[in-house]
Amino acid sequence: MSPAIGVVSQSNRVPMMIPATVQQASAMMSESFAKDAIIAWFRGEFAAANAIIDALYSHL
Repeated sequence: MSPAIGVVSQSNRVPMMIPATVQQASAMMSESFAKDAIIAWFRGEFAAANAIIDALYSHL
C-alpha cells in the first residue's frame, strides 16, 4: 500500500538550517529591554481588565 499524498519518508526530508544571525539576535536582547517589555505588557493587560470592569459596573 502506498503512503498518503503529502507524506514524506524520513530519508526524503531536508534538514532545516537556522541562520546564525537569527540565533544571535535573540541572545543580544538586553535584560533591561526584556523587563521593560514585560512591564509594558502587564500595563496593557491591566488596562484592558480595568476597561472590562468599568463596562460591567457602568449599569449600577
